[in-house]
Amino acid sequence: MASYTWGCAYVGMNFEDQQGYLTISFAIMAENPDYFMLYIDSTDRGLHGANIYFIPESRNLAYYDESGWHYLCPFSVGTWYNIKMTIDIPSNTYDIYVDGAIEAQGAHFRYFGQTTHLNRINFGGGSWETSIGFIDDISIFKEERKSPITTVTTLTG
Repeated sequence: MASYTWGCAYVGMNFEDQQGYLTISFAIMAENPDYFMLYIDSTDRGLHGANIYFIPESRNLAYYDESGWHYLCPFSVGTWYNIKMTIDIPSNTYDIYVDGAIEAQGAHFRYFGQTTHLNRINFGGGSWETSIGFIDDISIFKEERKSPITTVTTLTG
């Protein structure tokens, strides 16, 4: 799925309220990374949730929380990355994996400590009319920490 922007553009999907543990995985490539990002949040709380950004100035992946930016591994424009985020909604934390390597562990949600459920995924960014990136193979898995994955929602673009 491609995202094009005039101003800021976002492509998203709402899903059933989740209150436990989620794993989100997707393939992503920045073409013109003007703060190209992904958010997992709630429709009633806005940006309270997990996030990952392509930061254009530093050419690093990053996440943002109440204490500011946290820079992760570098990225290259035009390169596909496989991202996985394991999300612990009750503790408002998540882990970020890039191409199978852990890049952040116990990252705090933006507006940490205020989110009781998640029900929306958004991709977007940009500030001018140009292609900013591509997303593919999106999967959202509900987890039970003591048992295998029980619910699967898959989007393919």
